[in-house]
Amino acid sequence: MEKLKIGEAAKLLGINEQTLRNWDKLGKFQSEKTRSGHRLYDRKNVEEMKNKITRALKEIKTLKCSHNSKNYQIKLYEEHRLNQVLHYRVYVFLDGDRIKMRSYSVDFENNTNILSQGSKLGYEWLIEAAKSDIKSGLFE
Repeated sequence: MEKLKIGEAAKLLGINEQTLRNWDKLGKFQSEKTRSGHRLYDRKNVEEMKNKITRALKEIKTLKCSHNSKNYQIKLYEEHRLNQVLHYRVYVFLDGDRIKMRSYSVDFENNTNILSQGSKLGYEWLIEAAKSDIKSGLFE
């Protein structure tokens, strides 16, 4: 079986390395450890987890954006609801490869964006932020 380092596994899953460390500590997604204490993940297990994560997301919107002769794709997903809080994810792709992910949560009971107080409610601002990142050359 092919083994992946923590950075490779995190990139494939679309999450950060600290999330993987936390999952390991909680027993949600365990790794093997080398003698020096580095985490290694079985590629098959990582791909299975990626499929679970992808199935849990509900796609809301997909749009294309071009900048400097490069074609980007922006995809918005509803991640999950917990009580009155809705969590979104936005992925930016270049030539089919994910290069950026943003997420935010909205508390509908209090009508506020949890991660950025005072922002427009709804997901359109998140798509606009991704477009702005593309047009600013952030991904070049």
